[in-house]
Amino acid sequence: MAKISNTAAYPSISNIDAADYLVITDAENNLMTKTATIAQIQSQFGIDTQVAHVTVNSASLLASPTTKIDLLPSPGIGKVIDLLSVQSYLDAGSQAYNFSSGTGFLLIEINNVSFGGVNFASLNSASDVIYKSALGSGEVGSNEGVRLSGSGVTVTQGNGNLYLNIYYRVLTVGSSF
Repeated sequence: MAKISNTAAYPSISNIDAADYLVITDAENNLMTKTATIAQIQSQFGIDTQVAHVTVNSASLLASPTTKIDLLPSPGIGKVIDLLSVQSYLDAGSQAYNFSSGTGFLLIEINNVSFGGVNFASLNSASDVIYKSALGSGEVGSNEGVRLSGSGVTVTQGNGNLYLNIYYRVLTVGSSF
């Protein structure tokens, strides 16, 4: 068996996923060699934070006044999403957006309740901008995804992509909540 540091025998992984496996030694079972997933290791240490990297293209941003943009899918029956942090990066295109009206933000929503947003000043920039959303509180619906909403907003021009890093947890409703 090759040494673990032998990257020819064991190539490095570029994107670790919660379903990926590690080789471990089971101290409670005669030091047998076994496997565990990254998710199992995370749960052992109480780390249940997940991160989603979401790209919102120009067509979706221009359609946001009438079409909500799905950021995170519904977590399942009896589960809720706990938003921890949202940061966005506008990779400005050749023409700045002209978002106006409404609240001054594209809203980050769960079950039509706003928990924060991406401000128009960042979206309307002619140069790249990084923005951290302030997240608020509100009633969270069970089995509800997270969306970006431009309801009440107007925008007629602009291009460039919006990239979001969303840190969140999925909680199970019930006595172990």
